[in-house]
Amino acid sequence: MTRSLRSRATTRPRGAALLTGLVLLAGCSSLQDDADEQAAQLADGPLLSGLEREMQTAGATTEEERGAAAEAWLSTPAPAITESHGGSTWVVREREGASVTVAVYQYWESGSFFPPDQGEAAWGLACREYEVAPQVTARSIPCPEGTPAAP
Repeated sequence: MTRSLRSRATTRPRGAALLTGLVLLAGCSSLQDDADEQAAQLADGPLLSGLEREMQTAGATTEEERGAAAEAWLSTPAPAITESHGGSTWVVREREGASVTVAVYQYWESGSFFPPDQGEAAWGLACREYEVAPQVTARSIPCPEGTPAAP
C-alpha cells in the first residue's frame, strides 16, 4: 500500500509538469502568425464588407465594369477602414476581369510580457482574391510572387 501511494506521489508532479508544458506550447504562437491572422481578419471582415457596399452602389453591370470598379475602390485604402484598424493598408496586386488580387497588411504589436515577442511588432500579410461578379466573394490565396512582406 505504501508503494502505490509513493508511486502516485511521484507521477503526479511529472504529469502536472508535462501538462503545463503542453498547454504553454499549444497556447503560444509567433508574433508573425498573430500579425498574419489580424491581416486575414481585416481582409475577410471590414475590407470585404466595404467592397460589397461599394459594388452595390457602383452601377457596374458587366464583369469588366465590376472588376474595374472594384480595382478603383481597392486602389485607394478607405480611411473609414484604415482609421478604425490602425496600421492597416492594402495594395492591389493584379486584376483579371471581375477578379482582383489584393495584399492586405496589418501592423501588429505584441501584447506579450515575455521574450521573445516582448515589445516587438510585425506587419501581418494576407492575400485575397476578390471576385465581384455577380456577388462579392473572397478567397484566401498564396501571395503573388514579388509581394513584399511589408507595405
